[in-house]
Amino acid sequence: MNKSLLKIISAATISIMACMSYAYADSVYKWVDEDGITHYGDDKKSPKVKKQKH
Repeated sequence: MNKSLLKIISAATISIMACMSYAYADSVYKWVDEDGITHYGDDKKSPKVKKQKH
């Protein structure tokens, strides 16, 4: 196999893999609760965060 064909196949493979990983990426949402604590999650609606004792 010549080197230019190998470069084209490699570039195409990397491009396809990059597109696939972007398609499977989920959004991450950020919200601040009533106590001022910042939370992150994958749900668009901010959940009711229970207050935890430390």
